[in-house]
Amino acid sequence: MNLKIFSENLHDLVLTKLGRGFLFAAGLYFFCISLAHFRSESARETALRNAASHANARLVAAPEERKSATESQNTRSDVKYVGTDACIDCHKPEYKSYLETTHSQTARETDISEEPADGIFRHPQTNDFYQSVKRDGELIHREVRYGFDGREISQTEAAIVFSIGSGTHGKSYAYLAREFWAMSPLSWYKETGKWGPSPGFENPIHQHFSRKLDDSCFFCHVGRLDKSTQGPFHFEVVEATIGCERCHGPGELHVARHKTVQGRTTPQFAGDDTTIVNPRKLSRSLSEAICQQCHLQGVTEATVSGRDIWDYRPSLPLTDYRIDYQFHNPEGAMKIVGHVEQLHQSECFKQTESLTCITCHDPHHAVPQNKIEHYRSICLTCHEDTSCGKPQSDRIKLAGNDCSHCHMPQAPTNVVHAAFRNHQIGVHDSLEPINDDKSVAIHPVLSIDGLTESEKQRCLALAKVSILLHDTINPELAKFAPEATESLIELKNNGKADAEINAALAWLAKSQGQKQIAQLLAKEAISDEKVISHSQITAKRVLAELAFERQDAEEAVRLYKELTLLERDPKDAYFLGLSEQNNGDSAKAIEALEMSIKIDPTQQSAHAALQVIHEVLGNKQKAAFHRQATQENEQILQRLFQKAKSLSQ
Repeated sequence: MNLKIFSENLHDLVLTKLGRGFLFAAGLYFFCISLAHFRSESARETALRNAASHANARLVAAPEERKSATESQNTRSDVKYVGTDACIDCHKPEYKSYLETTHSQTARETDISEEPADGIFRHPQTNDFYQSVKRDGELIHREVRYGFDGREISQTEAAIVFSIGSGTHGKSYAYLAREFWAMSPLSWYKETGKWGPSPGFENPIHQHFSRKLDDSCFFCHVGRLDKSTQGPFHFEVVEATIGCERCHGPGELHVARHKTVQGRTTPQFAGDDTTIVNPRKLSRSLSEAICQQCHLQGVTEATVSGRDIWDYRPSLPLTDYRIDYQFHNPEGAMKIVGHVEQLHQSECFKQTESLTCITCHDPHHAVPQNKIEHYRSICLTCHEDTSCGKPQSDRIKLAGNDCSHCHMPQAPTNVVHAAFRNHQIGVHDSLEPINDDKSVAIHPVLSIDGLTESEKQRCLALAKVSILLHDTINPELAKFAPEATESLIELKNNGKADAEINAALAWLAKSQGQKQIAQLLAKEAISDEKVISHSQITAKRVLAELAFERQDAEEAVRLYKELTLLERDPKDAYFLGLSEQNNGDSAKAIEALEMSIKIDPTQQSAHAALQVIHEVLGNKQKAAFHRQATQENEQILQRLFQKAKSLSQ
């Protein structure tokens, strides 16, 4: 039996994902560019071969080739991390006070004795039922979905293994599905003292229990990971919380310098210790870069060629590793939504060289109980009490003489049940919600003058592709497609391509039906990369889709099997099921399609395929079940899509 009726038109999938405006614009542009640079079969192959010889050309120096502004020895990539426990013997007071800070509580293995009480809630948009319950020594998160008639249509639950967040604003949770990390749709919020949808799950259409987590998702929450050779979705947490080395750099050399033969930890050398980073001795920009690892909030980011976000070492510029981008409006004014951008817009920041993150935020100590007086005393190191325009009596009556109440007011954010303190220090007339509207241009938040022009071009183009992949609504973003395509092809033809560029171009070519070009680019992307990466996964998926479309069932099965081992994606499992069926193996097809539904029960296409297979096999009861599930999920999706559309208007 051949399920070609379910071999979904990938053109339509791209239309659904990216919007018709993008597809049309990118199609015209990619077509024109391709005519110019790949005019004939032989010319196309020659251009690709020539570019391949330069594919690994570095656009910036490797981490170990960079010279630290402070000449810290531990910026070298061969210096090992030793963990916070190795610091305790010599730094007992610092460690004791560190344990009182939120950095020491950013994440932990779940201990039900430390978790909030059981709770239930109905999703405000879908009316689905969610429950957090402690059962048999585990924290269980559960979702029950209902049809129009109130009948239960699916139930999913997961045993939570990792708690994320200090609890200052709330806590989110992760679980393991096979060996893959995934995010729970349930979070706990301190402001309400209740359970509710996790950030990103409050919309009518969300990912339920299928939201996958890669190593970058943990970057700001854990101290260190043991990354696997099996790609970005396979890793182990080595140090659960943000520890000493996240700010001071890897400690191998420092420990060795201060350790005697007997193992006693007594200093042996006088003078400056360059085996460890002291952020207070750095320039303001390099000191801030340490904080910006996690507290720089852009709309998207791009890693510099040859880098990984986990490669960053304190005392080096963050922009040597990662470029964060933010929207600008047509007039060029920045949409200020993050702590870093806001602080940099402050007159207090502009008029002094000393104000930085650690002026107000001491990473070694918790904020004293009297927060108002504590922060006010910092303000008064530069300002006079009499310089405030309001009389002291009015200030006390209004907010207990709290400077931040007026000059750094709190405002709602796009994260449910959370308020955001405005870090643009100044006079604010109102507590306007943070503007989260999308504009038509993006720019780097930080200066990238240290990068080559080619690297700037590369990162900006890849950032635009990233936005297109994640924003499916805003029609103004359609122009990013031709802009990114032009930049990436120019880099390709100039011998500046790497695996990310080739994978992005393969995806663009595939989406426009240029299958031969997509095939060549995808294969090149895979050969460029020595380790399994997002680029390899993207390229492998392009090859799998091409094999499926040309009805090479055996090759499609091979590629989709590989993808399901690299990433927990319901679409990969779905297409593996179709490919297995087209290859004549109904049992394996059923197994793969059921895996797709297990990952995401809303997959009506998987239910529809199972309905047909069971009908052919004579399993009438199972066929009827999947027929009903297909109809119910389709009706629910249509209703939720209309609700999402109305909310976005």
